[in-house]
Amino acid sequence: MHQMLSEIHIIGARTHERIVLREACPALWQHRITMCGLTEARAPYRMERPQVGFSEMVVGLEGTGRVLVDGAWRELAAGEAYLSTAGQDQRFCAIPGRRWSFGWVHLRPTGAITCIPATAPRVVRADGGPLAQAIAALHREVLGPNDPGVTANLAALVAIYARRIGGGVVSDERLWRVWRLVDAEPERAWSLPSLAEIACMSPEHLRRQCRRELGKSPMAHVANLRMQRAAILLRLASFKLETIAAKVGYGSLYAFSAAFKRWSGVPPSTYRTEARAGEKPS
Repeated sequence: MHQMLSEIHIIGARTHERIVLREACPALWQHRITMCGLTEARAPYRMERPQVGFSEMVVGLEGTGRVLVDGAWRELAAGEAYLSTAGQDQRFCAIPGRRWSFGWVHLRPTGAITCIPATAPRVVRADGGPLAQAIAALHREVLGPNDPGVTANLAALVAIYARRIGGGVVSDERLWRVWRLVDAEPERAWSLPSLAEIACMSPEHLRRQCRRELGKSPMAHVANLRMQRAAILLRLASFKLETIAAKVGYGSLYAFSAAFKRWSGVPPSTYRTEARAGEKPS
């Protein structure tokens, strides 16, 4: 235990952490991140920092912990994030008898993720999975090869996912349930009502949610997923173009070719030729 004035910093023997410092990964500093990590916490884990000099987000992954918001302790569960900016009191802890897994990011106070509110710590909905995966990959790379190119890309991912959480961009799990099914069955005759039924929401609500998260309509995203699958088949399989068209939900080769050219800039046959030529050893 380290205690200084009113600051409490308790880790405990049963808590395990994977931490990446900016000294080990200078690319983090370019994104105004001083450190990031993943913590598997058990009591007596506790952090109480009065008016700290950095901004922080704590993103619940599994189990529950406690955070102080508006002067009262509340539980922080998976799918939620605790956000606070420099100059605020930051307080969070593990609950006795429970395991709490969370990811976290410390940010420079100047020019940090400005969308984190400055008035008081708050809790927002958050999908912490992508951020956790990026931090885990960065930690593994830093411990191993520590290739500057790889760490730079991973640090950028950490920053992107942190900004999404700090900005309140929340991925609706109902939408991802829809996109996983569309990706698995692109040949189905998808329609807005059928997508809405899977999402368990009205067609209009689905349209609004999709616009908010992806900036496009649900059917436009279905077309995008179909073209992504077509590109994979063109690159890796030897199916005839007519067969690929059918596998991604197009009843005619002409309609498929026109859609694919709009998406990629070239016809399917040209894409296949250029892709395979680029994969041959020189």
